[in-house]
Amino acid sequence: MTRTRASAYEELIEAEYLAAQRFEELYPSRAARAPGWGDGARATLRWAWRGEGPPPVEVQGWSAAG
Repeated sequence: MTRTRASAYEELIEAEYLAAQRFEELYPSRAARAPGWGDGARATLRWAWRGEGPPPVEVQGWSAAG
């Protein structure tokens, strides 16, 4: 979201998650050029970082359980 090049750490990932929540507000020109991008970023971060909701992409034959 924020185009940072720093290594991932908890506070940075949380900042990215919060920026994704406000993507269209914070980056209106980017949002206009890439419809759906914010939704995808939010879904991915909500699932991967917060552990909430369904996986953003269904992959046949794959399970996190193994």
